[in-house]
Amino acid sequence: MLVLRSAQLRQMEEQSRRSFGRRLARHLEESFPEECARLGDDEVRRMCSQGVDRAQSHGFRSERDICKFLNLIVVFGFEFDRELPWAVGILAVDDPSPERMERLYAAALEAAEIADQGILGGR
Repeated sequence: MLVLRSAQLRQMEEQSRRSFGRRLARHLEESFPEECARLGDDEVRRMCSQGVDRAQSHGFRSERDICKFLNLIVVFGFEFDRELPWAVGILAVDDPSPERMERLYAAALEAAEIADQGILGGR
């Protein structure tokens, strides 16, 4: 029988989080090269780490939704979820459904009038 101790589980969780953080940073660097170059590697990593925490605080759990949340941070700023009325309104409603991110993304596209430019893409 395999027995995992809590320390081993914590270590596995931390490794998983670091791996996800690296994938997020790579995604942002590919999708937003100018913004990431301006920020620098350390700031992009910090933004990814804090962005994951922020996304999770709003109930987003899937990697896809967290990635989309980071896209919104890059486009609208780190405090978009606290400062922009369209985001605050959507995030104020406790809704664990997968459609919540879709509503947030649609509102972002509408608010910025960038749907035709493809800035946020389909990621």
